[in-house]
Amino acid sequence: MISLFRPIRRAARRWGPFLLAAGLCACQHLAPQAPAAPKPVPVAARMAGTVVEIRVAPGVEVQPGEWVATLALPAPLPDPDRLRQALQERERVLAAARTEYLEIKQRAETGRSGTAQLATARQTFEAAEADRNQTLADLETAQQTREQLRHYAPCAGTVQAAAVAAGQSVAAGAPLLFIQPRTAR
Repeated sequence: MISLFRPIRRAARRWGPFLLAAGLCACQHLAPQAPAAPKPVPVAARMAGTVVEIRVAPGVEVQPGEWVATLALPAPLPDPDRLRQALQERERVLAAARTEYLEIKQRAETGRSGTAQLATARQTFEAAEADRNQTLADLETAQQTREQLRHYAPCAGTVQAAAVAAGQSVAAGAPLLFIQPRTAR
């Protein structure tokens, strides 16, 4: 078996460096190819809704993370400002209920108050805490949903024609506009 490979080894030793040099020379004489232009990157709707605004015009340069479009949900979204005001009121009510509960608890421990008052104060305190927690959860949901309605540029580049216009309804995943990425210079 070994004797069959001897002629191949000799030929490789003899012609290998020549073939390697010829291959390298041939590669140097190839014309450089222009890099292919990258494909336009879509800015897709993250949820179904109606386009409220396209904030950039075709031909405008954008940076990654720049706010480019806004959607509106079919159902009205709670106003975060009203929810913040409601949360402040719930916090005030909770603080008052907590103070009253602790005062009644201290009087009950020293024997100056009955347990019935303590149970009522505890229920009031727990209800105020539950109301505050629900309002806080509603505010966080409204803020997250509002942020989901804003769409940002995924890359730096030039805005191409928008796929939709303000007032049009779009499905989740539908392109709102396209950005032609910058080529490396």
